[in-house]
Amino acid sequence: MTLDISSDFAVFDGVQALILSSGNSTGTINGCTSSPLTRSQVESLGGSLGLESQYRNFSLPVANCGGMTPRDGDTLTDENAVVWRVLKAELRTLGTRWLCTCIRNR
Repeated sequence: MTLDISSDFAVFDGVQALILSSGNSTGTINGCTSSPLTRSQVESLGGSLGLESQYRNFSLPVANCGGMTPRDGDTLTDENAVVWRVLKAELRTLGTRWLCTCIRNR
């Protein structure tokens, strides 16, 4: 039996569409989720209290990326038109989601 979790995003609460701008390519990615950074992530960034709101994790389903791959330095624009710069992009959840750690652009 093969485990296929690539479409799990379809049942998540609080999903949103993000615009990924990567090099000369731009695309809308549906089914994304976001969350605050973990304590260990905050500590790895210097542990500055009060700066947490400037950072955010975004989880992008690979199945909805249309062949685009988020990379460090790319930007994500959320549904409130806030632009976030990708600090780190990691393939997670058995290769079905990109976890992007981002900082809010000023």
